[in-house]
Amino acid sequence: MTATCEVIEEVTESFQGKRGKIDLRLLVCLDRSPAGKLRNTFDYVLSEEEYAKHKGKASGQTVQLAITDIDKTFAGRLRCTGSIVALGPSTPAKA
Repeated sequence: MTATCEVIEEVTESFQGKRGKIDLRLLVCLDRSPAGKLRNTFDYVLSEEEYAKHKGKASGQTVQLAITDIDKTFAGRLRCTGSIVALGPSTPAKA
């Protein structure tokens, strides 16, 4: 599935796992696809390579995601994984 999204925020979520501390780098995204949009925001999990490449640059930008997996977290939020196809400038708001 491919989605065009606006990155609202970049966050790091830390928790204690069975084998130690786990840090997840997340993009909080709002779907901006022309048709069939999601109504709620969702989290996209950055891989280590994506984090190194896009760290601090994605907030406020438009990103095109190739989503391969969608999970529901304990709080009910959607968490997606996949790959970043393109990262571009923010889209202007429509009047």
